[in-house]
Amino acid sequence: MRIALTDNMNNNFFALVRYLRDLGHDAELFLIPQSSHKHFLPEKDTYTDLSNASWLKSFPVTYKWSDSFKSKKRIRNTFKDYDLIISCGYSTGLLYSAGIKTDIFIPYGSDLIHLPFISSEFINDSFSPKNLLKSPYSLYKSLIQKKGIQASSLIISNSNWLYAERALNKMGRQSLNLPRVMVYPEEPIEGDLEWKFLDGHDFTVFSPTRHLWKTNSEPVPDFEIYGGAKRNDKLIRAFKKLIELNIYSNPLLILSDFGADVQYSKDLISELEIENFVKWLPLLPRRSLVQGMSKVTFVADQFRKGMSATSAGTTNEALAMGVPVITNTDNAILDPGDPYYGSPILEALEEEEILNYFTQYDENKTHFHEVGRQGKKWFSENLGIGLVKKYLRHFE
Repeated sequence: MRIALTDNMNNNFFALVRYLRDLGHDAELFLIPQSSHKHFLPEKDTYTDLSNASWLKSFPVTYKWSDSFKSKKRIRNTFKDYDLIISCGYSTGLLYSAGIKTDIFIPYGSDLIHLPFISSEFINDSFSPKNLLKSPYSLYKSLIQKKGIQASSLIISNSNWLYAERALNKMGRQSLNLPRVMVYPEEPIEGDLEWKFLDGHDFTVFSPTRHLWKTNSEPVPDFEIYGGAKRNDKLIRAFKKLIELNIYSNPLLILSDFGADVQYSKDLISELEIENFVKWLPLLPRRSLVQGMSKVTFVADQFRKGMSATSAGTTNEALAMGVPVITNTDNAILDPGDPYYGSPILEALEEEEILNYFTQYDENKTHFHEVGRQGKKWFSENLGIGLVKKYLRHFE
């Protein structure tokens, strides 16, 4: 089957295209200049030389307003001979504007939650006509994105991703209750010099998650009740309590210098007087990030009620690498109707729950090593090659 994937969704489509090619399909990924942070370019996700990868192509237009109006014929000519089109981001709207219907739409978040709507309309349910006057191009993008999503044959979205489900309901669509393919762990990891700092630490926790807990920088309607979208502060406070227990001789918390609330996290760490137990890393490409994950005791994701980490990259990356991951799933792992049901994720929402896993590791290391091994197996069957096969069953 000849398959086109449009845009890259934080390198998640780069993972998906490699799985599709492993299954024998003629799959090609169409990258869109400047649609993603440079951190998410394919070469940041692999140690393989991509210079001769003919299946990596350029989308026929950019996201610039001038291209949106003048290049519909170019889009039609590029994609007319494909058997299956899988899209994400604003490419979904551009394809629709050129008369190309998406077969599988796999949203990454804002392309489903914010882009098809005026933000205030979606977040506050209060539509303001003033927003229409701010940017005619923004209105055009919203309209064709909404139409593109509505016309898609299949939409992938976890049922516990509540904001996504709400957006789909507003558009009169339903999703197929499946996760998104995010990680491709089938290539060897090379080199480890950048992680030599882990030597000598007997307990390490790595949380590459964005820092969003003090402010509502990624707008959520119940911010006043539950705080920001990630609640990284709970992890920091739990680690402080672990240090006070003096269980491990040299524990280390590794954080990513990434997100609107980084400075608030640094201030909290200073206030708790644990700076000597925390290491900050710059925003890492996934190939380096997963390398670090494979070497730590635990990965920690997010601890915010109503924001299940099952739709987030960090949790899926940890599962792929076979390392125990502590995070909130809003009990998705206990729901027989959820695609993450039975996954070996260590559920935690509050500080004491996080701390309990930290202390239990000292008592039963073998148990947590097994949790990691089971996570890797579960990933392959449910989030890796097994998940890709589920997508294709709807079209083969």
